[in-house]
Formats: sequence, structure tokens, C-alpha cells
Amino acid sequence: MKSAVGSHRARRHASNVQVIAFIESFVGPQWSNEIPIGGEPEDLHDVIASYNAWLVETEIPRLLLHATPGTLTPAPVVEWCRDKLRKLKHKQGNGVIL
Repeated sequence: MKSAVGSHRARRHASNVQVIAFIESFVGPQWSNEIPIGGEPEDLHDVIASYNAWLVETEIPRLLLHATPGTLTPAPVVEWCRDKLRKLKHKQGNGVIL
């Protein structure tokens, strides 16, 4: 008898265009060189500003996981998110999340 797990998996091959689109969806700023400071580089600043505006305006539900101490998401960032973002569910824990 075949195992139920994996016996009905859909298998398909992605085209080169699909693979490239998938990979590009993860491309972001290379933080050591591209953090916008004082609005420069302008193109990256504009992308981040646009995304920030979308985050504030969208009605898409979001979940913010935060641990204390928050190294990647410090308290001021958490408070900004809680004050500005609609439909945000915030879950806070203690300790370091690795």
C-alpha cells in the first residue's frame, strides 16, 4: 500500500522566467552598501518609502512576532508598528529567538 504522504504530490517544472521571478522576489538591499541615508540612493529610498506607505494603508492582516530583548525589532519599531499598522496582531515573548 502506498503511503498517503507524497503519493498525491503535484509535480511541475518551473520555466527559467518563473525561476528568475521567484529569485528576484527575495532580492533586497545589500545592507552594508545600500541603506538609504538622507534619501540616498534615491531609487532605493523611493522603493522603501513606497513600501512604507503601502504598509500603513493596507488592510491585509499581519502578525508581528517580537522577543525581549528585540535586537532586530527594537521597542521603538514595535511601537511604531502597533500605532501605525492596521490589522496587526502582535505577539511578544521573552528571550532570544534564534
